[in-house]
Amino acid sequence: MVTDAASLPLANSKTGSRNAPVLVCITNIPTPYRAHFFARLARALDARGWKFEAWFMARSEQERYWTVDLSELPFEHRLLRGFSFRVPGAVLHTNPEVARCLAVTRPSVLIMAGSWAQPTNILAAMLARWVHQAKVVFWSESHLKSMAQTGPLTNLMRRGLLSLYDSFAVPGKLAREYIDKFASGRPTLQLANTVDELLFRDKVLELRRDRQSLRRDLAIPDHRRVLLMTARLSPDKGIVPFLEALASCDQQISSQTAVLIAGEGRLKSQIGRWINEHAALDVRLMGHLSEEDLLRLYAVADTFVLPSLRDPNPLAVVEALWAGLPLMLSDRVGNCFEALMPGENGWLFNTESSTSIKACLESWRASDDRVLSTFGESSSKIAEERFETSRVVESFLNEIISVLSAEC
Repeated sequence: MVTDAASLPLANSKTGSRNAPVLVCITNIPTPYRAHFFARLARALDARGWKFEAWFMARSEQERYWTVDLSELPFEHRLLRGFSFRVPGAVLHTNPEVARCLAVTRPSVLIMAGSWAQPTNILAAMLARWVHQAKVVFWSESHLKSMAQTGPLTNLMRRGLLSLYDSFAVPGKLAREYIDKFASGRPTLQLANTVDELLFRDKVLELRRDRQSLRRDLAIPDHRRVLLMTARLSPDKGIVPFLEALASCDQQISSQTAVLIAGEGRLKSQIGRWINEHAALDVRLMGHLSEEDLLRLYAVADTFVLPSLRDPNPLAVVEALWAGLPLMLSDRVGNCFEALMPGENGWLFNTESSTSIKACLESWRASDDRVLSTFGESSSKIAEERFETSRVVESFLNEIISVLSAEC
C-alpha cells in the first residue's frame, strides 16, 4: 500500500475500516515505558481511523530487568521469531519472520527503533521501502557523544544504512545533530520519550507526604541531603568518577550527602569495593528495585543525578522531572537540553572534569531548601510542557502526517 494524502486522515474520524492504514513500530524488547507509549499511540491512531501494531524482536536482553506481561498489553502486538547474539556494546537481533509479517500486514508507515546496525531493522527497512512502498521512519536516540564506534569504516556503514529511511524521529537537539551529520537533508520529527505520569507524578506526590517516615526507614540522618541515581551499573554511566569527585569535596559536603544508587550491572562488585574503601561516605547500592520501591526513592530524594559518560536518551531523567526533583546532569546525557535549564531546575556539569563535578556539588550544597523546592517546581512544569504523553503523541502524529502528506 502506498501512503498518500488521502489515506492520512487529519480529522478525528474513527472509521473501523478493515482497509484502514496501518502504522507498525518494531522495537527490540517490551518495556513498561514503551508499553505505556504504545497504548497511547494506538488510542490516538484509532481515533484517526488508523490501526497500530507493535512488533518485538526479543522477550528480553542481558542487563535489562523489566518484566512486562504481554497478555495484558492493550494494543496489537507480536513477538517475532528469531535469534539474538551479543557483540561488544550491543545485542543484535535477527528476525527473518519480519519478512512474512510485512507481506501480510503491509503497513503504510513503519517505525524502526533501536540500533542502526540491528539486522532486523536493516531487513525490515529494505523490504518495507523497496517492496511494499511503505514510508519508513527510524526512531533515533543516539547523539554524537553517545556513539560507541566512531571509526571511518563504521561511519561509512552508518551513513549507508541510515539512507534506508525516509525520515527520522528524534527526542531532541543532540539526536537531531546526529541525524544532520549522518543523514543530512532527511526530515526529522520530534518524539520525546515518555513515562507513566500517574506513577511518577501522582504516586510520588502521595508518597512524599510521608517523606520523613520513608527517610527513617532508610536510616537517613536529618542533616543529609539525598542524591538519587537510577542507572545500570556500567562504565557508560560515569558512576565511579562521580563518586571520586564527591570524595574529594570538602568534608562538609561529603559528610552531609547520601547517595542512593538504584540499579544492577557488571560494575556492581567494583562499585561495592569502592564504597567499602570509602566507608566515611554514605553511598548505598540499592540494587534492582520493584516499581513501588523505586517510587519511594523518588519521594525520598532531594535531587536526581546522572553523571553519564555516554547516554543516548535516558528515561530516568524524565521520571525525575515528573517526580518534581531538581536535576544534576552531565553534558553527555542525551536529553539534557530538553530536561534541564541550568539555574532554573538544576545543574549541568562536564562529567570528564572532576573540577566541574565538584563545582556542581558545591553549588548544590550551598543552595537552601527554598531553592531546591523552586527547582523541583520548575522540573514539574518542564515535564508537563515537554513530556506529557498525550501531548507528545498528538504532536508527533500531526507532524508525521504533515511530512508524509507533503512527500506524496
